Amino acid sequence: MRARFVLNAALGLICALCLVPASPARAVQPQADTNPKAASKATQSVPQHPNPEALQLALKAAEQFLSLMDQRDYAQAWDQAAHHFKASVDRDVWVRLAGAARDPLGEIKARRPGLSRAAKDLPKGPVGDYIIINFETDIAIEPITEMLVMYREELQQWRCIGYFVRPR
Repeated sequence: MRARFVLNAALGLICALCLVPASPARAVQPQADTNPKAASKATQSVPQHPNPEALQLALKAAEQFLSLMDQRDYAQAWDQAAHHFKASVDRDVWVRLAGAARDPLGEIKARRPGLSRAAKDLPKGPVGDYIIINFETDIAIEPITEMLVMYREELQQWRCIGYFVRPR
């Protein structure tokens, strides 16, 4: 039961950090539609298969972001995130909250890319090209799904604009 409590507390923090609107104070502002279900519903109306070439580029960038998270290098993960992500949460706040949320989950035992889909816009995000990639991840507590929302900045530069974790 304690493991489930730790997982739910950690997941709540991670979900609150992503795809929030930029504010003058650049503070973390959790909103009702920043949860993975809302992001999922936003892209379910017109599911699109990503272009294979774009998917490979987005997947590579997502794996780099996850590698930094796995190494607990949350500052570098923030540095590599999309501009909108960085405008939404201060680096120091991200480092503190990502660590508080991610560290209790324990070590990653295995991770496999799962479903992916493309979108042109998402709530609270800029209009543009997105690829949402799910990873099926095994951790010490229980299996989870990590959803990375990748946004294309500049020509082919894919960056993480949203990171969500939920029990599988």
